[in-house]
Amino acid sequence: MGKHSMTAVALALSLGAIVSGMVQAQPAEPANTIIYGVPKPAPLVAQWSSGNVLGGGLISGLMALSDGKALAEKHNVVDPAAAMAPILAARLAARAGYALSDSQIAPTPKTKDSVALLASKGRYAVGVGTVQRRVIWYPTNWTHYSIIYWARFYVLDTRASRIVVQDLCKWTSPREGAPSRDELMADDAKRLKAAFADGQAACLARFEGVVDTVALDPPPSGPAFASAPMALATQPLPTAEILAPPPRVDMAAIAATGATAMSPSSPPAEAREQVDARAAEPPFPPVGIIEASPLRPAVVPPYAPPTAPPIIDSGPPSARVEYRVAGRDENGYLVWPGKRP
Repeated sequence: MGKHSMTAVALALSLGAIVSGMVQAQPAEPANTIIYGVPKPAPLVAQWSSGNVLGGGLISGLMALSDGKALAEKHNVVDPAAAMAPILAARLAARAGYALSDSQIAPTPKTKDSVALLASKGRYAVGVGTVQRRVIWYPTNWTHYSIIYWARFYVLDTRASRIVVQDLCKWTSPREGAPSRDELMADDAKRLKAAFADGQAACLARFEGVVDTVALDPPPSGPAFASAPMALATQPLPTAEILAPPPRVDMAAIAATGATAMSPSSPPAEAREQVDARAAEPPFPPVGIIEASPLRPAVVPPYAPPTAPPIIDSGPPSARVEYRVAGRDENGYLVWPGKRP
């Protein structure tokens, strides 16, 4: 049994367990029921490079539709959305506390009459439809083909006639190891069916993530598990046992016998002397005291502040500024005023 066959069997078994358990647990009433269905799927389109590319335009499109229809009928290529709808509806019903309808109805929210029909069957409607399924050659490699699968998922509120949530999944087969036409059609189109199964698994995983985020109104009867916590909450708490006080000790009777009573917390005299001796000891062993040498006196260099601003000669014929170059004294410090250049 191949990988895709095992996956299909596992999905069918899990779906059967969920549906049978939910149908037995709750009555199928429209007010607390979720219905599901699959709208009419898009046709399978097979664009073979051997003939369709030579037709061009409308002729090529008609040939692709005709080839896809014949391929689906001959090799029984089923619509991938047909298996996803009940799984997603069961997941949503279990998460929101609703019952799952045991009959399918196509939830197409296009006209008021169709929505009214859905409302008579269930509170919410789950729809999964195939938008596109196509086999097409690569533009740069006409001998190998790509498989494309698109699906749409939505939840319809039949009472308010509105879509609660919807999502579109687009899946394309990997380019690496792309098959040829003979490889796709070999063994009753086994590889083509496997490619659509991969697209179905990818879209189902995406839609399951969307289902886990949907917020629905609670069913009229309320969740089935609400009674268990309430029953636990109404149970009385255990009462604490009250202990009698200890008997009273007659200290006068003990003193009359000549015995001396000492508190258990009072240490004997020898222990008290040892504690006092430890307390008198210094916390650290004695160390030599090192005398610190006095600091050297601070030395202030004899900076010579400027005594006068630069001399500015003013007057005719024109005013000019006299510049001087700073000099240094015998200690190397700058002095002011300096010498003329």
